[in-house]
Amino acid sequence: MLRGSWRWLTLSLVLATAHAGIVSAALRHQYTFNDGTVTDSVGGAAYNGSIVDPGGIAGFVNGQIDLSGNNTAGNGGISSNQATAEDPTAFTTGAYIDLPNFLVRDSAFEGTRGAISFELWATEQTQRTWARLFDFGQSDQGENTATGGNASDYVFLTSSSGADLRLGVRYGAGALETATNGPRQTTGVEHHYAVVLDQTDFTVGANGTTYLYVDGALAASNNIPDGLLLDSVLDDNNWLGRSQWPDPLFDGSYNEFRVYDHALSATEVSDSFTAGPVPFTGPNPTLSIDRTTGAATLSNTGGTGSLKSYTLMSATGAIDNVAWTPISGRLDAGNGTFDPSSAWTVSSSTSSEVAEGANTGSGGTINSSTSVSLGNLWHQTPTEDIVGEATLGDGSVVSLTIEYTGNGGNALGRSDFNGDGTVNEADWTIFSANLFGEFSELSVAAAYGKGDLNGDKVVDVSDYRFFRNDFEAAQGVGSFQAMLNSVPEPASAALLLSLVAGAFGMLRRSRKVAALAVVAAAGMLVSSSSASADMVHRYSFNISADDSIGGANGTVVDAGVGVNYAFVGGQIDLSANTGQGSNDITEDAYVDLPNGIVTAAVNSGTNGAISFEWWATVATQRTWQRFGDFGTSNDGEDTSSSGSTAAYVLITPNSGRYTDGLEMTNHPASNSEEPNVGLTGPFDVGVEHHVVAVYDHNDATSGPNGTMSLYYDGGLVGQNFISADIDLRTMVDNNNWLGRSQWNDPVFDGSFNEFRIYDHALSATEVADSLAAGPDAGVPRLSLDVNTVTGVVTIKNDNAASVEFDFYEIASAGGALKPSTWNSLSDQNYQSVGNGVGESWDEGGASDSSVIGEAFLKGTSTLAANSSVSLGSAFDTSKFGAGQDGDLVFTFSSPEGATLEGTVTYSNEPGGLLGDYNGNGSVDAADYTIWKDNFGSNVAPGSGADGNNNGVIDAADYTVWKDNFGNSLGNASVASVPEPASVCLMTLAMLALTGLRRRG
Repeated sequence: MLRGSWRWLTLSLVLATAHAGIVSAALRHQYTFNDGTVTDSVGGAAYNGSIVDPGGIAGFVNGQIDLSGNNTAGNGGISSNQATAEDPTAFTTGAYIDLPNFLVRDSAFEGTRGAISFELWATEQTQRTWARLFDFGQSDQGENTATGGNASDYVFLTSSSGADLRLGVRYGAGALETATNGPRQTTGVEHHYAVVLDQTDFTVGANGTTYLYVDGALAASNNIPDGLLLDSVLDDNNWLGRSQWPDPLFDGSYNEFRVYDHALSATEVSDSFTAGPVPFTGPNPTLSIDRTTGAATLSNTGGTGSLKSYTLMSATGAIDNVAWTPISGRLDAGNGTFDPSSAWTVSSSTSSEVAEGANTGSGGTINSSTSVSLGNLWHQTPTEDIVGEATLGDGSVVSLTIEYTGNGGNALGRSDFNGDGTVNEADWTIFSANLFGEFSELSVAAAYGKGDLNGDKVVDVSDYRFFRNDFEAAQGVGSFQAMLNSVPEPASAALLLSLVAGAFGMLRRSRKVAALAVVAAAGMLVSSSSASADMVHRYSFNISADDSIGGANGTVVDAGVGVNYAFVGGQIDLSANTGQGSNDITEDAYVDLPNGIVTAAVNSGTNGAISFEWWATVATQRTWQRFGDFGTSNDGEDTSSSGSTAAYVLITPNSGRYTDGLEMTNHPASNSEEPNVGLTGPFDVGVEHHVVAVYDHNDATSGPNGTMSLYYDGGLVGQNFISADIDLRTMVDNNNWLGRSQWNDPVFDGSFNEFRIYDHALSATEVADSLAAGPDAGVPRLSLDVNTVTGVVTIKNDNAASVEFDFYEIASAGGALKPSTWNSLSDQNYQSVGNGVGESWDEGGASDSSVIGEAFLKGTSTLAANSSVSLGSAFDTSKFGAGQDGDLVFTFSSPEGATLEGTVTYSNEPGGLLGDYNGNGSVDAADYTIWKDNFGSNVAPGSGADGNNNGVIDAADYTVWKDNFGNSLGNASVASVPEPASVCLMTLAMLALTGLRRRG
């Protein structure tokens, strides 16, 4: 809890103003623990404290004294009373801080007589009932005993009296104790406590008043017991962490403790809390990590003395413990040079933690001002999460200062696998070599280095889309904006659009421009005029939360370590969410849409109407999780404190009100009863559903302020009125979320395939039509034909329009693929744009019998309407038997990012071109190579290179190849001849494209 030292210094000058005699009110005692001792930096050596620690469990860590070793002896903890019959003062287990006798009495006598204040910053790890933050006074059996205090005077503070934080003050002679109770505090978090006892303040009692402050605010007050005199109390047991009674010892750490000889005012307490304790400034050893190489150097700088151990940790597994060069076996104890006889031992070596230290009693420490190389121990990733600590020669534990160097002082960009500061062809070489690889055995960081950009430990199409985006952002892309600005004659528009799409296969180009071309081809261009009613926002989640129509791009907010979401199969997968509350998100993810998009849509098109449409799948059903929540919460933007006095609309797959079913509602800021529409019965999990919510202020069917309608899988669930106190045109919508709530409800656990907003009320017919068209409406699909006799696999375009693609994958759970006879697009140099890296198709380096596929970095391929391209004999007919269908799954990706599944059809025609053993439509040298490589093999008749169908690849099959050498089925793709009226336009367009083409 280090705060600005200038603020602390300012307050200290106020509180510790020099004083003469005993009449000035001041800070009397201050224990910062920053020097690894219990030294009183204000009161002087006479008031120095000590650590009572017979078992050696205490330590100094980053300027704090750590007593968390007091966590043994079961749930009850270590007792403050360890007396024996022979020695009533015995203390043999655990640790506490012993401050000098009469510390309280003397401070209450000085300054403002009869007034004293205690202040401390402390962190409790385990909360044990009656464990003391401090206890000053005496027990019944005197000094150094903790048998009880029924007849003694004392003042104590405990974090738990069984229920509450308690300040206890006892006047033993009368057996009276007053309790000032405050709220119980959370463990694992540092808190500031201030206790004021003032016998000159009669606000609460005739003998004075107590005040208890927590984190700068007053928690409670009470009276001081009659008879107790603070300036004459007998206080020979002044302890931090130990009780006058046989209560548990404190389990936690102290950052600082102070004593004042006056009553701190509320303002002084608040200012002190804000300033914080005296900052611990080290000096700490440093671990320096080079971003360009991953090399790490441990430096013991700043005169800290010798260093005898260190531990490094990474939540994402960014430690390369194989490349790590430990000190063990290298460092000489005496002078910091390297020697094989040095006595260091490695205690941990994983991707999450490495640790080593000097053997006990052997010396072997790293001297001050010495630096040691630890090898290339860092997996180079954009996430810089390595933390560490070191043990110094005096036993104190300090945090390592971690510094990353290189790359202009910036973290590495995503997809920069080699750390050279940019995403380039060298990174593509790394990525493509691992494409289709599965790396479940690696850490998140190590898998990233293989090309896994979304954290699912598989390098697939989602990662390809990320990489291609990053590459184009770094290297630049061509632009077709000038061409798009020129509007062709209607009769020639389709031809020109086809030419533009085909040119994308040869040029680096803008993904946004390409997206516009596809939208135009599908007839989905939307007028910007507010008078037209249409779809105004569309989120397809192919590789991002971008809006392909309105430009109102969303942001995926991911609060966790690593990546808690993935773009898979054209969907955003949030099933890694654990269902955390929306107001306390530390791990989960959701989609944040821009402010104002809801009110803007309601005020355009059909003014006063809006429709929301989802294709979504629920993975885990959590009550009140959200498909969408649009509006604001009580505390405004980016908060989910509540919506009791805020206006919003929501759609949830499980409200708990309709037998855990789907519900839509609206909530006015007046907090009146919210009308709702719901679907009775649980919302099915693991199944994609279509949900549409319509709000229409113009439809008075259900009420004068409008009607809301809910549709589920195309059918109308029901309707209800819109509350009279809400107007979607004027509500504040600064929290527009998919998956998060205005209340502290669970974050959504599932996936979104597509989300749309319309600026009008969808009709029942429009809803049904949209459901039928599906989330990928307007996108033509490729298919895969598999010949189960010859094994030939062919990508086909049976559409009336050309299809552009830059990625494809064929998977087989049964391992029915045959990479050895796969005639890939890379092998064919199919529609390449040059001879450089990424200028043609590249096979996935991890392709095998379970998956084959390719990706195109700097271009795309266009398959003309009603044409095909063969991939050779990529199907292994022996896996399912001759003529039997297989289990192939075919997916491909368009340059706009849509990843689509194509249909797979099987045929058992024995035909084909004799001698064409790779199925590419011609008999050439490549077929001879297949025959030669498989000579002597037994195969299913007619498969592979068995040209004479006898089930054996032999000399007769060579004869078949030789006799047919040079024969061809012709080109796989046949271009159509344009109308004469379009020839001139086509010629001009091709000339323009020739000028724009970029060669590698």
